[in-house]
Amino acid sequence: FDNIDFGEYGSDELAFSIFTFRDSEPVEIWEGEPENSELLFKGTYAIKSIYNVYQENIFKLTKRIKGVRSITFRFHSSFVFGGFYMLKKEKAYGELNATEYNGITGDSYDVREDGIYAIGNNVDIEFQRMNFSEGISSITITGRSNIPSNPVHVRFYGENGDVNQICDFPGSDEIQTISFPLENVTGMYKVNFIFLPGSNFDFVGFKFNK
Repeated sequence: FDNIDFGEYGSDELAFSIFTFRDSEPVEIWEGEPENSELLFKGTYAIKSIYNVYQENIFKLTKRIKGVRSITFRFHSSFVFGGFYMLKKEKAYGELNATEYNGITGDSYDVREDGIYAIGNNVDIEFQRMNFSEGISSITITGRSNIPSNPVHVRFYGENGDVNQICDFPGSDEIQTISFPLENVTGMYKVNFIFLPGSNFDFVGFKFNK
C-alpha cells in the first residue's frame, strides 16, 4: 500500500482482519518494500478460525510511523485479507522527541537526530495541535542541564488564554528523565518550550501525563 498518510504524530499499533481456515498465520509488516526497508513486525496472527468470518488482531510495531509512507504485508499462505487500520494515538499524551517540533527559533541550538543540544539564549520550541481532552497532572522531560539548574518554561497557548509553567531541571553530567507536577489545563493548545538567557540545555524529549 503506497502513499498512505499516517498523520503528523502517527501510531505504533496496527490492526488487520482476515478470514482463514487456520488458527494462526505467520505475518511480516514492512515499511516500504520487504528486504529494502525496515521490518516493523514479525510474528503470528493467531485466533480460532470461524468459517467465513473476518477476525481482527492488533500488532505492536517496532516504532511509531508517521507522515506519508508505504507499508507492505508479507504472508506465507493464502487466505482472504479484509483490511487494516492504525490505532489512533493522541499526540498530546504521547512520547515526543524534541526534534518533532513544528517550529523553532532562537540564538543558539544544535538539532541532532536524537534531540536538540546546546540550547542557549532565547530559544522557543513549538508543538502545535495538542489536545489535552483529559487534562494533565505532570510532564516528564528527558534532557540534561549543563548548568546547576536550568528553568524550562512550558507555555500553553489556547482559546481561553495562555498559561505559563516552569520546570527547574537540575544539572547533571548525564541525560536524565524527570517528572514535574503541572497545574491542570484542558482543551486544545499550542505548547512552547522557552529557554531564557543563560540557558545551556540538551533537550531529548517529553511526555505529558494525565
